[in-house]
This record gives sequence, structure tokens and C-alpha cells, in this order.
Amino acid sequence: MKEHLQIWYDRWLEQHRNTNLLYVSRRRDEVYLDQVHFVRDDLARIVWRGATIEERPKVTPPRNDCFETAFVIGEHTSKSIRLPVYSIERPDLGIRFVVRDNFHGWNISVIAEKPVTVDLSGFDVRPDHCYFEGFADDLQFGSLSDNPCRFSLNIDLKFDVYTFVWLVMRGVRS
Repeated sequence: MKEHLQIWYDRWLEQHRNTNLLYVSRRRDEVYLDQVHFVRDDLARIVWRGATIEERPKVTPPRNDCFETAFVIGEHTSKSIRLPVYSIERPDLGIRFVVRDNFHGWNISVIAEKPVTVDLSGFDVRPDHCYFEGFADDLQFGSLSDNPCRFSLNIDLKFDVYTFVWLVMRGVRS
């Protein structure tokens, strides 16, 4: 499975239009998943910052308002809600983030062509707390210190996820 995030999300929204699931937010009487907006609008923007049109994937966005590219590559269930496993890829820079949120924390696997050097000392990172719901077996790794090109970690706060991705991308671009 690999489909554009917005296509997956549009289908999810239609399927859950009349739902009252506890962990799903409502805005203007419409359901939405905050995590999809965070990945689509914030994380993908960090990953794709500075890329030219030619460097972006040759994927036709499902709508004109889809500026950034992210994909859904799997699903998992948390709190009785079907949730996506996201992939944000920058092939031109040799970096890929596989991410999922289960309302308790974010699991992230990083696949990089070159070793990632990022200082995680300020983060509440617990690589031993990775739960890989929805991740394919070949996307589950050990810690950064085990292999700086392929590693997984768990980060509790989405603000820390944002900062982590920003730091990794800053290092990849330099």
C-alpha cells in the first residue's frame, strides 16, 4: 500500500463523517484527525523546504491545495480508530521518515543514505519504547547509536517530533 496522504484522508473523512469517536476532533461540526494535518502541513513542509518543482516527486496531487507530498504506507488501530502510517521521502537528499502516532506517542523510523548526526540529548527519546503498529518488518530498526543510517525512536510530543525532523533535515541539507 502506498497512496497520497490526501487521497487516504479524503476517503477516511467520508467514512467517518457522522462519527462521534472520542479521539477524533470536530471543527465546524466536521471530523478531522489533527495528526494528518500536522504531518501533511508541518512535517512534509520541513522535509520539502527548499526543493524545486523538478526535485519533487512526479506525483499528481489529488487537489490543487496539496502543496507537499506525503504518503500513507500502512494503517494501524488505536482507540478504535483506523490511523495511517506515513512516509515522507526526499529521494534527492537520500532521506525518508516513516511516522505514526497512536495518541500516546510518535514512532519514527529514519532511513538515510548517509549517517544522520543529530544530538538527541534534549529529547525524551525512548528507542526501547517503539511499538511498530502498522510498520512493515523492514521498517523497524534499533537505535541511532546502533545504526545512524537506519534507526527508530519514540517521541512523546509532536513539538519534539517537529524539532527532530527539522534538525535531521538541517543536517542532511548541509
